[in-house]
Amino acid sequence: MRLQSALDTTPEKAAARLRPYTPVCVLACRQSGVPLADALAERLGLPGNSVASSPARHDRYRAGEALRHAGVRGAAQFAGDDSAALADWAALRGSRPVTVGPVCLADRGVTVCQGPDEVRETADRILSARPRPGGAPSPRALVREFLGGDAYTVDTVSCAGRRYVAAVRRRLTARRDGRVVHDRSLLVSRTLAPVPALIAYAHEVLDALGVVHGPARTTVVQTPAGPVLLKNSALLGDDVLPGYDDVCLGANPADLTALACTAPDDFLSRWAGLGYDKLCEAEVIVIGDRGRSPAGPGGAAVIGAIEALPSVYCFTAGPAPAGHGPGRPPFGRVHALNGSARQLERDRLHIHGLTSPAALAAPTPTPRDEAVCAC
Repeated sequence: MRLQSALDTTPEKAAARLRPYTPVCVLACRQSGVPLADALAERLGLPGNSVASSPARHDRYRAGEALRHAGVRGAAQFAGDDSAALADWAALRGSRPVTVGPVCLADRGVTVCQGPDEVRETADRILSARPRPGGAPSPRALVREFLGGDAYTVDTVSCAGRRYVAAVRRRLTARRDGRVVHDRSLLVSRTLAPVPALIAYAHEVLDALGVVHGPARTTVVQTPAGPVLLKNSALLGDDVLPGYDDVCLGANPADLTALACTAPDDFLSRWAGLGYDKLCEAEVIVIGDRGRSPAGPGGAAVIGAIEALPSVYCFTAGPAPAGHGPGRPPFGRVHALNGSARQLERDRLHIHGLTSPAALAAPTPTPRDEAVCAC
């Protein structure tokens, strides 16, 4: 049964509706559903993460404080509902830039600010915004130090506090129209530096935040001082694709989550304490930037050209935003893999060419295969 987070029900009412179906687990499908999933698991007597530590998994500031109390490295931060106080904190720190965003993880929109005036302006915008469904009812803003370094995501599946490391990917960004946007996620080997340190740090973060059951994606930045948490989401990553992950990693977090919920003894004996193997070169490419790409060739033609590339496993379109008409290029994710890093790079550049502002409506020839992955 799918529940619309806490918008149309209370945990007590939802548990009463669900109990006749004898559920075996409760999982959040998006960040706004994390508190409700925790509350339902507790009321239904199912394995889950504690309601007492739920705020730290839904609130950026409380997550940072939980790390501090546990003695785990975290970013310097300050939260409040007074833009002047937030600007003063940034000014007293002296180091620039800083980042400013909403406290609630379900609310998006983190901005890099160069000084107190920008901090105040950004905070005012956040504090005056109308609360969104699943967001904080009383908005607060969070200012914290800018984390300089490479960003990585660590995907895990937990059962009774023991974990399987499902994937580690380097998160790469690009500048488009003056904005920094997510460009692609590149699979990295579990045994090569700095990945072992990232995994060890992710375990510390999950312990501090009380994540003992289910999937989680921990995003960290490798700073000169070591890994530092950017954010943690106690749910499956939105780019998880079981068949693709099986080929690249030897297993996939979706099936492992189901196993942890339905056959915990099997999960604990066969998977807990272990991790993925990088079986081929792989990356997930974000195209279209949520529909804001300039007008280009017809969507069907571009999708066909992308899917014909030798490294492309599949193209998954995202939901169309308002105003996204048929004259704009497709947007979504491309899951790509290959035995050759060179071929993977060639195909990625070809995809960017097909979806760039300068892309022409004329068909573009598909590049020659170099080494299609046979893994």
